[in-house]
Amino acid sequence: MNQFSKNLIHLMIQRGLTENDIAKMLAIKPSTVLNWITKGTLPRANRLYALSAILGVSTGQLFTEEPLLSETEKLQKHRRQELEQQLLQTTKELLDFKTTENERLKYNPAVPAGQ
Repeated sequence: MNQFSKNLIHLMIQRGLTENDIAKMLAIKPSTVLNWITKGTLPRANRLYALSAILGVSTGQLFTEEPLLSETEKLQKHRRQELEQQLLQTTKELLDFKTTENERLKYNPAVPAGQ
């Protein structure tokens, strides 16, 4: 299965479309859409442009290996990356504090923390 076929399947599922839906919108036979999916054939240029418009992606995105993410998925990914950065920063600060505290206790074991 080529990348175009994989992306077409992914986008159809993501948008709740069937082969028949795509075929009707493009005024072609459902078997043509099925061939794009199962046999790896490619649409003609004019249909490719229409298909990309129907699916809401660029023609290039139909062929790219990069994951096709919905806007919600993009926001979730961005938020997850932000949270990972915050966690990393907090962990670093905690380790720095612990190292500093251990050094302080090594030289002043009788002095409680914060004095």
